[in-house]
Amino acid sequence: MAGTFTGASSTIRMAGAGGVISGAGTHNYFNLTFAASNITATADAAINVSGDLAEVDPGAFTHATGGTFTMSGASKSITGTDYTFDNFTVATGATITSSTTTRINGNMTVTGTFTGTGGTVIMAGSSKVLTAGGTAIFGTLQATGTISTASNFTINTALDVGGSFTASANTATFTGTSAVRGTANLFNVTVNGTSLTMGANAVLGIANIFTVSAGTFNVTDNTPTRWCIMVLPVRM
Repeated sequence: MAGTFTGASSTIRMAGAGGVISGAGTHNYFNLTFAASNITATADAAINVSGDLAEVDPGAFTHATGGTFTMSGASKSITGTDYTFDNFTVATGATITSSTTTRINGNMTVTGTFTGTGGTVIMAGSSKVLTAGGTAIFGTLQATGTISTASNFTINTALDVGGSFTASANTATFTGTSAVRGTANLFNVTVNGTSLTMGANAVLGIANIFTVSAGTFNVTDNTPTRWCIMVLPVRM
């Protein structure tokens, strides 16, 4: 594809197993549905979806390394169970909700609003960055790769670190009944929900300010054998 494709207000349904989206032209979809297995996009295919993104069994989508997938619509959603993105962007003005599991191998950029309550975002790449100049709210954020951020973000269920996760600025806010699992090195931390619980063997590093605005900070239920908080001022 070398020209421009614009989906207007239509729904494009990809129903052929092994289908490929390719080409360095302009890929502008409204609603996009993956309804077959092993659908891929090449690295040069920068895809923009301004409507809803859906998968219908046995749908599965993988974007090749170097590709960028952008969601740009207001009050739009991601549904389905088998997405693997490389770089994933929520554009300025977009409001996207997701209750599914999404794997991101590249960078995640949010300049609009992303609400993933009830779902899981897996950041799996090496030396990748979470950038959230907008609003980033996660159900579970799972870092299996090497992930860094200097942005504000919110966790409603769990920050689950199997690789490494380091924040160098701004605030991680934990709402609802949430947990930290693995080793998370954060900058500012705010608890503003029911509780934040440390998982077994969890390590939480706080480089700047720890604030409990509402709820409790629980370090005893799972009796972690190794946990520490490295923090300067504490505000209650």
